[in-house]
Order: sequence, then structure tokens, then C-alpha cells
Amino acid sequence: MASPEPAASTQAATVQTETAEFIDWYRQRNQDERLRMNWKLRIALASIGGIGTGFFLGTINGTNMAGLRFRAENAHRLPTSQKGWYLYHKSKNYNAMLGGITEGVKLGTKMAIASGGFIFLEYAVDEMRGTKDAGSTIVAGLASAGIFSAWSE
Repeated sequence: MASPEPAASTQAATVQTETAEFIDWYRQRNQDERLRMNWKLRIALASIGGIGTGFFLGTINGTNMAGLRFRAENAHRLPTSQKGWYLYHKSKNYNAMLGGITEGVKLGTKMAIASGGFIFLEYAVDEMRGTKDAGSTIVAGLASAGIFSAWSE
């Protein structure tokens, strides 16, 4: 078996060096930022996390609620044969799946907007105050809670 060519190892070392230089540059550039990320990246990551979490939780809740709703709507006409019970449960499962996905998308969207909005409010308060500390986070949290409260009422 032949040994690797020196050019390949030189190229790998160059890529590793360039990667290390980029990481150092990025850390120095964002040294004073929260989580060492600029606010646009934090909004994107928070929104992605909100979509994922909201979709997961909304799907679980929506599936259960749609299944129960299907049972309640069809309680007056229960099947009498084995084939009828098979089709009943098949229809119930499809209905529950559709209700779960629908509710998951709704809750995912709401949570993405809420988490992105919180990060944006935090950034706006940071810019207005001229400093980045826990006070901005507290004010942004209280403002987000107030907006959610007024919207949900």
C-alpha cells in the first residue's frame, strides 16, 4: 500500500490553518456579542429552535385532540363489523395525523415569532441603552411577556 502523497498532507494542513484563522477572526470580531454571535444569527437560530420545538409539541397535542374530536363526532355511528372497525380506526388515524401536523405548524410558527421577537427586542434595548447586560434581557423578557399577554387576551 502506497503512502499518502505529500501534496495531500500539505493541502490538509493549509485547510486546517485557514479554518483556525477564520475561527480566530470570527471570535475577535464578535467578542463583545451575546453568545459570540451577532443578533441576526441569534434571531435565525432562535426561530429555528422555536419552529422545531413548537412543531413537536403542537403535533403531539394536535394529534391527541384530533383523535378525541373524531371519536366524539362519530360516537353515534360506531361500526358493527370487523371491516368497519378497521376503516374507522384508519380514518381516525388519518384525521389525527392531519390535525397534529396542522396544529404543529401553527404552534411552530407562533413560537418562532415569539423567540425571534424576544431576541430582536433584546437587541433593540441593547442599542437604546448602549450596553449589553442582563438588564436588557430582563426588559426584553418583560416586554415579550406583555405583548404575549395582550395578544392572548
